[in-house]
Amino acid sequence: MTDSANAIARPQARINFIYLHATDMEEMRAFYKDALGCSEIHYRAEDANGFGWSVIDMGSFQFMIHPGRTAVKQDGWCMQPGWDGGTIPGISWSLVVSNEAFTGCVARLKEMQAPAFHQQPQWCQDSYWSYPVQDPMGNTVELHCIPDERPESTEWEDQEVSPAKQD
Repeated sequence: MTDSANAIARPQARINFIYLHATDMEEMRAFYKDALGCSEIHYRAEDANGFGWSVIDMGSFQFMIHPGRTAVKQDGWCMQPGWDGGTIPGISWSLVVSNEAFTGCVARLKEMQAPAFHQQPQWCQDSYWSYPVQDPMGNTVELHCIPDERPESTEWEDQEVSPAKQD
């Protein structure tokens, strides 16, 4: 890739890992694997020295979660564009799931009592369902899906999201 104005070659960089630290690895693994359905592609149980990891595949990058007895749990909600809320200008992320998987993910997050910003998913920017939650370390995670069509009602009533159209 080059900058055409200056004809300077630019490296093509991409995120490979984002490192997260957790006081409870099993809670973090359950959140990302069991509730959200992400794939764990590597795991090493914590050893006596506190060394171990879980690598969660996030599509274009991976979370590498490490045990951290001194890890600090975030207190509060990070600001994100799209949904109304959050006051901390910190790092957070949005995870898109398929329309078919969204309702089940919301139910599993509620079952595991993940802190949620709203009681129910919200219709945002007249284009997607949003359900901001916190992972076990207090990181703000917006779970969302993008229906093919605007729903008749934009009030969530434990409804199923219409599956994507088949061409």
